Amino acid sequence: MGDDGCRRFDPIGLEGIGLLREKLPSSRVFILTAFHDREKVFAALKAGAHGYLIKTGGAAKVLRTLDDVAQGGVPLDPQIAGMVLQAFQHLSRTSERIDLSDQETAVLRRIANGMTKKEVAHDMKLSLHTVDQYLRRVFEKLHVQSLPAAVAVAIRSGLLDTP
Repeated sequence: MGDDGCRRFDPIGLEGIGLLREKLPSSRVFILTAFHDREKVFAALKAGAHGYLIKTGGAAKVLRTLDDVAQGGVPLDPQIAGMVLQAFQHLSRTSERIDLSDQETAVLRRIANGMTKKEVAHDMKLSLHTVDQYLRRVFEKLHVQSLPAAVAVAIRSGLLDTP
């Protein structure tokens, strides 16, 4: 707590996300919190979180969200998703040219539209392994470590259209 009696955002949790992703790169990090201000949301996503849910939906919603994360989804609370999209709509497009293949772009577009990796594989008639391969190449080309970051960079770079 700060001198004013208010709880302060603990950056150790953010460091923990980065350390976990570094030590266990295939791990899936999901944030379940009461915090929904922009600074905390973007800090968690930048640190490598795969999803962010506000504690308002009850146990059933949390279990559905955990299942979605386990299947490769990138769940964002609707309030958070709107915040992320609004923030990236205001950023100027980067001038750096990023070349994603048509398949990489198609996979990323489907993920950005809320599909899980399993759903993408089914929709595109690909194996889950192939979808993972495309996403690894997307991460490498975009210099990111998580799906939310990949979507954000792709929007900012003009690779994906915003609604």
